[in-house]
Amino acid sequence: MTELTKIANKYSTDKGTMVLEEENVQGAVHGYMPHHCYTEFYDFYFNKYRDKNPVIVEIGVAEGGSIQMINEYFNSKCTIFAVDIDINCSNVTSFGDNISFIQCDQGNINNLIELRNFFIRNNIEVDILIDDGSHRVNHQMKTFYFLHEIISKDGIYIIEDVQCCYDRNYNENINDNSYSIVSFFERYTNYYDFPIWVNEYLHNRIQNTILFTSKDSNDISIGKTLIVTLK
Repeated sequence: MTELTKIANKYSTDKGTMVLEEENVQGAVHGYMPHHCYTEFYDFYFNKYRDKNPVIVEIGVAEGGSIQMINEYFNSKCTIFAVDIDINCSNVTSFGDNISFIQCDQGNINNLIELRNFFIRNNIEVDILIDDGSHRVNHQMKTFYFLHEIISKDGIYIIEDVQCCYDRNYNENINDNSYSIVSFFERYTNYYDFPIWVNEYLHNRIQNTILFTSKDSNDISIGKTLIVTLK
């Protein structure tokens, strides 16, 4: 178990490895929902930023467990921007003076433009961005389109729970195997909502892509996350 996983479990974020009792959650087995185990992968990628005061953005805040995990892992020597559609998530700023909250609906293009412009206007480059928001394929792609510009060279862009692209509740083109966030990054297919030149422009920014699949003790997948390193 990595150090990051231990901290994740401490704050009960589903990025860790704990299995917590859940009520009325789709996918829960006998009332228990396994966490995704992403921190077993993330520790390797996050470690290079320790003691370097990284700038970190997380889209999708929920109860703030992940924000607390990140802050402790970096010993508060980081700048965190917590982004969520729900203004009630602004209470995460109480976890540290280095944490700011920005309200944003990633399904709203104007909101995404405003978010991008905030970082550009303030000359802020982001080292780690985690998209744990709506999980809708079109939202994930539009978010990447607007926010890749604010990622530093060799910075990390993470898209969590990409298994949702195979779920019709998150993918309006579920019958098209090439219309998924995984296909775009792993197979370098075109994203149909963008013209060819935009697809080429985005692919040229990508340095490396790795798809991690976490499994439970029965070898059943419990989560997929994409880690993209940008040039």
